[in-house]
Amino acid sequence: MIRASKGDGSTSMGCSASAALPPELALDDKEAKIGSSLRRNRRRSAQVVCAIIYLIFGAGIIWDGTVVTWVKEGSSKDAAEDAAERAPPTSVRNTPDTTQLAPQERKTVDIAQTSVRNTLDTAQLPAQKRKTVDISPVAAAIAPCVGAPWKEDENLLGTCPSDLKPYRGAGVPGAASCAQACCVNTACITWQYRADKGCLHGGDVRIGQEKDGVSAWCSDQPPRRWSGQKVLIRKGGRVAEDLRSTVCNVNTWDPTEQEGQCFGLGSVKKEGAESAQKCMELCCGAEDCGAWQWHEVEGCFYGKRMFSCAAADDPVVFQPFQGKRKFQATRKYVDMKGKPWKQSLI
Repeated sequence: MIRASKGDGSTSMGCSASAALPPELALDDKEAKIGSSLRRNRRRSAQVVCAIIYLIFGAGIIWDGTVVTWVKEGSSKDAAEDAAERAPPTSVRNTPDTTQLAPQERKTVDIAQTSVRNTLDTAQLPAQKRKTVDISPVAAAIAPCVGAPWKEDENLLGTCPSDLKPYRGAGVPGAASCAQACCVNTACITWQYRADKGCLHGGDVRIGQEKDGVSAWCSDQPPRRWSGQKVLIRKGGRVAEDLRSTVCNVNTWDPTEQEGQCFGLGSVKKEGAESAQKCMELCCGAEDCGAWQWHEVEGCFYGKRMFSCAAADDPVVFQPFQGKRKFQATRKYVDMKGKPWKQSLI
């Protein structure tokens, strides 16, 4: 039986082998005398009409007030839902109606509460196209050091040399504890902390453009991704390998070879700040230049050798440190021209 209904199911139609045909197709006594061939044709016509009726009215028409759906009697609710999706709705709602689904099949999608964030998954990008995202924690509040004050308006957030050693004492879970441990230790002048490195203690250091004082030097800028490459490989004070034929050619060089900051290249150069290629060319033009590094903010550096290079395979190495040093009355904290130099905190 095929049924067509309108909401309350008031309309129905049947078609079977014994069902009455429309008047124009009914067989009377006169037609009964027609040859068997004509009767077969009539039966076939009747079957065609039934087939058409089945195709047209084989789906019940259900009017729910918002959409029109065609549902074959006995079909699954999945088919009904597919049909409803194809029909034009009278309104757009943020949450789809899932009341007709079993609890395990229901899903609520609240478009109104969905936010689009301007983020980039850099894990799937090649190294040269990755963008560094600052995910470092908020800097801890550091207590004053009574008796040996910290140098004011300063934060040792850049990379320092290996002169700073891991603190082996107990009770230093964070930057504040690391600072306190250095404060009470007269041998400790400088401290730094970062989650991956832990607590570091050491003697006095220079930072930024300072030229007076000890030889140990710390960057006054947070770790950044650099461009750089070795030109000469030195061993025992002699050149063991000359790489200039490869690294001094823009067709074969690899400026991403050393992305972690290195030490030993001296002061920033007046020229070469405009690009990594220019910095490389200046180094390759100098007879004894063994390595170079460039950064768009820091500028161009090159010299005989570079060492203590930061690893660049872990994103945490580009997070800033937190640290301070005790003020030293014997120092002037001046640059190469003898002028007072002070870190600029942004």
